[in-house]
Amino acid sequence: GKQVNCSKYQDFGSFYFKDKTYFTVEAPNADEVQVYFYDDKGKITGGADLKKYAGGVWECEVPNLKPGQRYRYKVNGILKIDPYG
Repeated sequence: GKQVNCSKYQDFGSFYFKDKTYFTVEAPNADEVQVYFYDDKGKITGGADLKKYAGGVWECEVPNLKPGQRYRYKVNGILKIDPYG
């Protein structure tokens, strides 16, 4: 069967801390990545640009989000769910 690298789930996704939430996603071929936040009706309530680092890893920190905040990534203009969420 296919082997799955579960260690990536420790490095990628969203990580909540008391005063900020850290977002990190692997998108080595992307030119731009943003994260957008949604309310319970699906309306966009905010967003942030992620910065590209070595190996195609994109990251950002967003202050004052609450646990359970709904979000999606936008990669090169296409909305995507978090594959590690």
